[in-house]
Amino acid sequence: MPAIFTVDDQYVYATTFNNTIDAFPIDGTAPHTVIAGIDTRYDFDLGSNISTLYWIVGDSGKLISLPKNGGTPTVLASSVTLERLVVDGFKIFYLDGASLWTTNDDGANPYRLDGTVNAYELAVDDTYVYWVTAGTLYRASKIGYGTQAFPLWQGGGTTFITVGPRYVFVGDGSNLRRIDKQTLAMVTTAMTAGPANEPLGLTSVAADGDAVWFGGYTGPNAPFFGRLAVDGTITWVDNADPSKIVVHGDSVYYHAIANGRPSVKRVCR
Repeated sequence: MPAIFTVDDQYVYATTFNNTIDAFPIDGTAPHTVIAGIDTRYDFDLGSNISTLYWIVGDSGKLISLPKNGGTPTVLASSVTLERLVVDGFKIFYLDGASLWTTNDDGANPYRLDGTVNAYELAVDDTYVYWVTAGTLYRASKIGYGTQAFPLWQGGGTTFITVGPRYVFVGDGSNLRRIDKQTLAMVTTAMTAGPANEPLGLTSVAADGDAVWFGGYTGPNAPFFGRLAVDGTITWVDNADPSKIVVHGDSVYYHAIANGRPSVKRVCR
């Protein structure tokens, strides 16, 4: 399975090299195909809610929905600059160029929340949509009450972001930043790994309560995957630098290479 996946209580749904989205049962029994004939070179940002899969087709700029039990795909939005899909229950958030949009899960009632977004990733909680640009943390009200900006550090390039009940976590180069959502107090951990404690270039982050799971690498063929607790303790879990991590139920799912092929692995929380 490639890195494009989403999870529910029964299945891991993932794109495959056969140009399908397959459902892989968590109990290890045989998978089945949900939809065939999609170009997995361009389909990305796969998400889901209780009944439906959603994905963005990068080459043609379409946001598509499909019932998890199969059927006919539905185009919910169309633009050549669609990206950064987040599915949050019965609401969908995505970027169209520099515009942050939200819609109902059936595509109804689209509403532009912000028109000046430059974000590598989006994250959502009950109240806000978050992103980071050049050391500034932004949060936009999910119901359209405006956007706040908090300059917290200088510079920064590609940033990964995730949000838990109390903290926003940001992976910025080799720095993993924990930001209190109420006070904006920030704790920065300079991530290192390996025998020589080399800087760890972060590739993904996923909140787990007050802790955060992360992936990264120190160089070619030197990947790392682990968990940073709120007290600063790091638990190293696997030699992988996942591009996606999903915390769901009692498990953590992450993209990794197994037997020379992309796959999704699972560990207990």
